[in-house]
Amino acid sequence: MGGQISRYALAYMEKQQSLGVPNMNHNTRLFLSFDSPNDGSNIQLALAQNLNFFGNFAGQKEAKDRYDQSLHSIAARQLLIEQLDGVNFRAPFHFAFFNNIRNVGLQNSGGYPLNLRKVALLNGNGNSIKTYSDGEKVFTMHGVKSRILAFIADDNFMPSFNSHLRISRTRLFNKTNFTLYNGTYPITNYNVKGSMDVVQGSTFDANKSVFDGFVKSL
Repeated sequence: MGGQISRYALAYMEKQQSLGVPNMNHNTRLFLSFDSPNDGSNIQLALAQNLNFFGNFAGQKEAKDRYDQSLHSIAARQLLIEQLDGVNFRAPFHFAFFNNIRNVGLQNSGGYPLNLRKVALLNGNGNSIKTYSDGEKVFTMHGVKSRILAFIADDNFMPSFNSHLRISRTRLFNKTNFTLYNGTYPITNYNVKGSMDVVQGSTFDANKSVFDGFVKSL
């Protein structure tokens, strides 16, 4: 978030200086952000649906805690491009956050400071090649208990632009109350950039962290 805070502060100071507010010259020649989500961040929507299903519908406490802490916090909902609260850029926290940051600076600045040099560094692969294919199967797990199919989790990456796909299929048999929970999550992707799950770019272990919490809950 450091890059977002600095970006906001620098753009804000330029706008205020243009309005004649004193002591707003930021005296900065170079703004360098490292691995900052300038256009938002991404965690697989199918994985979010797994946690939501097993946590909030099937009563698995660890999955619910991981969903609430990792994907449903205010900060996560501000930055995640795709989220269960509103896919395809319709999430209210995300829209409000980026609408605010894009309008804080000088006209036509896009929310970036203009009167300096800007450099953004990412720790991605740097070759502009997708890491996987749109809509590709990313994860499948079937669990059997006493010859009963106890749970299913089948996930796909987001499909390509304007394509429809079931990205998540989930099932859990609760042996305590003998209840069978089923869930599917189909989606049409209206993001003209395609599937954000497979683009090259900056990386962090957020997916692994969320995934580990999901597996432990089972």
